[in-house]
Amino acid sequence: KTKRIDGFFKTGFVFPSGRTALAWLSNVSRHKTNSFYGITDYDADETRFYANAIVTRGLDGAGIHSLNTGLSFVYDNFNEMLYNKNISRTEKVPGIFAEYTLKPNENITLMTGARVDFHNLFGTFFTPRAHLRYKMSEHVTLRSSAGKGYRTANVLSENIYLLANSRPLLWQDDVMQEKAWNYGVALVQSYTLLGRELQLNAEYYRTNFETQLVVDRESSAENVILAPLNGKSYANSLQFDARWQPIERLD
Repeated sequence: KTKRIDGFFKTGFVFPSGRTALAWLSNVSRHKTNSFYGITDYDADETRFYANAIVTRGLDGAGIHSLNTGLSFVYDNFNEMLYNKNISRTEKVPGIFAEYTLKPNENITLMTGARVDFHNLFGTFFTPRAHLRYKMSEHVTLRSSAGKGYRTANVLSENIYLLANSRPLLWQDDVMQEKAWNYGVALVQSYTLLGRELQLNAEYYRTNFETQLVVDRESSAENVILAPLNGKSYANSLQFDARWQPIERLD
């Protein structure tokens, strides 16, 4: 049984010059779940608040240089009950960020950004990121991106389906942070076939994990073990796809 309520508020203001804008984005949610897997009960609740204040500024009259910067804040209160053990945490994460965009012409867009977050549980961490779009010809566009990512792994709730077996869960940490570098490239081609747009995509992305929550079903015959990564972990993704609309309303 799950109960959830969400609310959000967004507003903004553009200055008369048209070169500067302010925005405020916020979201609050309350989530509660009660469940059982055989004779094992699992109950959890979460209260989450997110706010983001952004200033967008065109640095020149031609629209070649622009800057986004601002402040963010995350509050997340999480409580779980499993095997008669109460697990709770409260995350408070203020952060600052900046993002610079260079667009010298319609064919090239370079976006670089970075943020610094001050986490009450995991300390201070720095997150860089970059994106590039290059229109090589009328029909071919190259996109690439690279950066680092962080997330708080919900050790139990993300693996609660594992309670539907005969082995109980055994975990080392109630909460942990995953870190990974990810980068990739995509080639997008657009043509016209029988009077309708044909789009061909090819993309490759790779993620290298520095820390990761690992589900270990092999080490123990008595438990399913949830533990931090010990060794190397990576993921490769290679995808090809074609999109075309042969007739109206059929893709």
